[in-house]
This record gives sequence, C-alpha cells and structure tokens, in this order.
Amino acid sequence: MVLFVAGRIYVRANQKSGVGADDWIMVGAAYNVASVTMYNASMTLTKLSVCMTYLKLFPSRTNKLFCWTMIGYQLLWGVISSALYILQCV
Repeated sequence: MVLFVAGRIYVRANQKSGVGADDWIMVGAAYNVASVTMYNASMTLTKLSVCMTYLKLFPSRTNKLFCWTMIGYQLLWGVISSALYILQCV
C-alpha cells in the first residue's frame, strides 16, 4: 500500500496538474491503515510480554500450561486480526 501511494504521489508530482487535495487525503488514509495495523501488532506483543512475565513469576505446572495456551492463542489472534485488516479490501 505504501508503495502504491508513494507511486501515486510521484506520478502526480511530475504531471502538470500536480499533487492535489485528493492525493494528500490518500496519504492520510494510508497512515491510518498503517497505524491500525501497527496497533494490532503492538497489543499482541504487549499481551505476549505479560504472559512471558507470568511464566517467570509463577512457575507452577498449571500456570505454565495456561500461559503457553494463552501465548498460542494471542499469536494466532494477532496474526489473523492483522491479516484480516490488511486484506479487508480484497
């Protein structure tokens, strides 16, 4: 997406009409999509960090099983939600 928007700006900048308001709106939309995708990744990494901390703090077998289950769930959820958001327009 970033390459396409950059290509659009480059082409428009080299045309007589120049870069217009519609192009700048597209740049803003591109940053929005990137920020939401990064937000999903950031939340997933935060939750994984908490689970990894619990593994160190509470070394019981039950807690390890729970934490590793939640780590797997969070990884799966993070990958799927990011992929769905990126590919929603397809």
